[in-house]
Amino acid sequence: MHSCASHLMRRCAAAMLVGIAAGVRAEEPSAAPQPAPSAWADLCAAYDANAGVSGAPVDQLTLPLEHYESGRVRALLRAAQATRTDDGFVRALRVRIELFNEAGEDDGVIVAEHALFNLESRRGYCRGTVSFRRPDVEIAGRDLYWSMPQQRVVVIADARVVVKDLNQQRRDKL
Repeated sequence: MHSCASHLMRRCAAAMLVGIAAGVRAEEPSAAPQPAPSAWADLCAAYDANAGVSGAPVDQLTLPLEHYESGRVRALLRAAQATRTDDGFVRALRVRIELFNEAGEDDGVIVAEHALFNLESRRGYCRGTVSFRRPDVEIAGRDLYWSMPQQRVVVIADARVVVKDLNQQRRDKL
């Protein structure tokens, strides 16, 4: 029995080696699941398709992007140059997006070389060098997605994060 099992093992090993040498592989599924598109895929595609470039350029644009229910500005877009189009996009150069808390105090700032903002969905995509600063953290990198409804900022590539004063955050929780 021992020699029979040994013989069977040798035959299986030989068959596997022949299959490998011949390039035989297990069949791959033809409809493999694809990863879900990123939250900014549509904005990136719109940016690449030159959305927001057909309007007349405006120098030194200041545009409130979002307000609190009290009427105070929550986010304010400032750009060296921008175009606003009928299709709901604002494309801007040398961008600064100032964020405020409900009391009107500075709550952060996003700085970017180029940005595309969809006024309807209240989401934006920034291309190139970017930074995001809040009182407790600084993030810099390349390319950025932000969503006003989700209150979310994502630095897409080459992110560098600096958390300021961890001890202060711990003291605040006590």
